Parts: sequence; C-alpha cells; structure tokens
Amino acid sequence: MTALEQVLAGVPPEKYYEACITYHLVREAERRGWRLYPFSISQVLERQWGFDFGYDCAGGQVFLAQYKRPIRRSNGWQWTIDREQFWTLRRCGLPTYYALPGFFHASEWYEGMDHTIFLSVYALEPWMLEQGEGPSACLDRRDPILRQETPAAALFPGGLGRVQ
Repeated sequence: MTALEQVLAGVPPEKYYEACITYHLVREAERRGWRLYPFSISQVLERQWGFDFGYDCAGGQVFLAQYKRPIRRSNGWQWTIDREQFWTLRRCGLPTYYALPGFFHASEWYEGMDHTIFLSVYALEPWMLEQGEGPSACLDRRDPILRQETPAAALFPGGLGRVQ
C-alpha cells in the first residue's frame, strides 16, 4: 500500500470534515439564493471561544459550528465531546451546533452533508449533565439525543438576504 493509499484509507482529520461540510453549506445557501460567508479562528482562539467555524449569513446573522471527527466502532461511530469546550460553547450566546459527521472515507465528500448531524449545544445540555464529571464524554451514533438533530436547511435563518 502506498503512502497516499494509507492516508486515503484512514479516517480523515477534522479539517477535512470542516472543509467538506462548509463547502456543502455554502452550496446550499447559493442554491437558495443566499450568501454565506464562512470564517474560522486560530486554535488559540478556539480554546477561548470553543468553535471551529462560524458562518455569517447575509444580513449579519451568524451561527457557529464545532466539528467533531468520528471515531470508528464496530457498530458505527461516536464522537468525543470535551466538557470544558462544551460549556464554553454553551455560554457564547449565538446559535451554536456540533457538526457530527458520520462518514469515514474521502470518497464520501459529495454525500458528506447527508451523513452529518447538526446538534444544538442547547439540545445537548441535558445529555452532557448526565455524563458525570470526566473531562470528556463519548456520544454514540445510537444515542436518543441525536433524534433532536437540526436539519442542515434549518441552520439558515429566515431573514437571510437574497443574492443581488
């Protein structure tokens, strides 16, 4: 197996998921006749603010996303939620979502949005409170809290400006 084949066979890094889903969010906004301006912050600021990417919708409405790389399990996947980061996100005062991709291979780029769950930090709060005191908690794909996901189309506020 070549080095490239080894890289492509593994679970992509978090940056891959950020790029993939951001691409699809921007395309979805364009399809609806809206402009969406993604922005990211440094890892130093991520520690302070908690999010990976923000999305500025025309009209000044913003939502934030914290991407979590999936962990392969024999029965599917799970994501690790850092407790300190969760509470930082919860206090930010803006609509904030965990983006939880459910795909593992680079060839799934075009279906990436269809296999990603967006879960509001507010919806996740009761689950987080039940997880004890450890530094992180593992969210399993079969957990009932994921039924409270936000469809990607609902991420876009109704007041978005139309493309001129």
